[in-house]
Amino acid sequence: MIDKVISYKLDRFTRSTVDFVNTMEVFDKYNVEFISATEGLNNRDKMGKAMLSIIVVFAQLERSNIIDRVRSTYYQRATQGFYLGGPAPFGFIKEKYSINGKKTSYLVADENVIGIVQEMFRKNAYDETVTLGKLKKWLASCNIVTGRGLPWTSASMSRILRNPVYVRADADIYTYLHDVKRATVNNDIKEFTGIYGCYTYAPGSGSDSETRKDKFAHMDRLNVTIAPHEGVIDSDTWLRCQYRLDSNRVFKGAGKGSYTWLSGIMKCGYCGYAMTVSNNMKKNTFYLSCGGRKRGICFERKEAIQTFELEKIVEMQLFERMKTILESEKALVPVEDSKKVNDLKIKMVEVQQRIDALTESIASLSVKVIAEVNKKIEQEIEKKDSLAAELEEALREQRSKNYSQYNIEEYINNWEDYDTEEKKRVARIFIDKVIVEDGDIQVIMK
Repeated sequence: MIDKVISYKLDRFTRSTVDFVNTMEVFDKYNVEFISATEGLNNRDKMGKAMLSIIVVFAQLERSNIIDRVRSTYYQRATQGFYLGGPAPFGFIKEKYSINGKKTSYLVADENVIGIVQEMFRKNAYDETVTLGKLKKWLASCNIVTGRGLPWTSASMSRILRNPVYVRADADIYTYLHDVKRATVNNDIKEFTGIYGCYTYAPGSGSDSETRKDKFAHMDRLNVTIAPHEGVIDSDTWLRCQYRLDSNRVFKGAGKGSYTWLSGIMKCGYCGYAMTVSNNMKKNTFYLSCGGRKRGICFERKEAIQTFELEKIVEMQLFERMKTILESEKALVPVEDSKKVNDLKIKMVEVQQRIDALTESIASLSVKVIAEVNKKIEQEIEKKDSLAAELEEALREQRSKNYSQYNIEEYINNWEDYDTEEKKRVARIFIDKVIVEDGDIQVIMK
């Protein structure tokens, strides 16, 4: 039915060599003439077809260049903090915003649902009994659905808990993303001030279905940029969630016992081994057993200590600690304290980067120069040690004040209603360890 196909130029018809070859085969089969009007070429003669084949190669090259330029501009905008499009993450809404006069979007916490996100992080970070399955049941019991109106799955919850868009990114977040996860971080560590969240994107992952499906499982393929919006989750809580999702590295080990809320933090004062609970079936009582005794290396303790006796002693001191915190008006961490800690961490990372750079340069230097470089490395190591000592002191001061994220009054008022696992979670917030000796119980607070 068609005798001729006329195109203004060949690249208006196709820019793919494969498409061109296949189309010409169809045209030849049905004796259809193709004409490129402005280029004066057609497929009737061999020279015209050869020239068309050459032109389409350059057209495809130009197409590839255009794609690269568009993609480069797109991701260049991302490094400057521009929102790259798509629906807002759960818990946020988008508002109009401009950067250097260019329009983009800005994430703002949705007051109707951001509390749900914060509770998801809190439960996952601080309650060892809460699995993704239990978290899903909790969300379902509250009639909470995803941003798309769908029921929650383990994958959709994991994507939220993994997403750096929620965290107030500080030096610890930089170290985790850059050094642990090997992500490409577009900002200098000095910009990780503990205030703003992060955007993430995976250049070149458009055809990678595995990365598209769960990009946070492959953070080494991600680029990370400090976003203009404020984060809603503190870095410690966010990192606790990451380590738990990373094969439960933080929560691995002791503390799984169900007989007492002190399991995992009790230590023998004689040998240092963990104290566990044994059940006397005949008397229906629970008493403490030393791990060193089981290994045949500790026989110092002579008195049997029942679990409920130890719990009463520790409970009394725990309540005194919580009440002291409330009365001392130290419920809030001063901003300058948090900033001081973060600044010290940034300085330590910068010193380590200088040490790494000096170490890498040694291989290409002469013997005489190597001696000078080694001196500089030693000086940098001394600086790092000094910063580490200063950081430890700052952290010690901050730990005595950092209870703003915990509702202490709620713990005190509801303690008797808590089950063993809930009491265990509260105990680990405030207690470092409980050292048990005959007639002497030491409760060491954080």
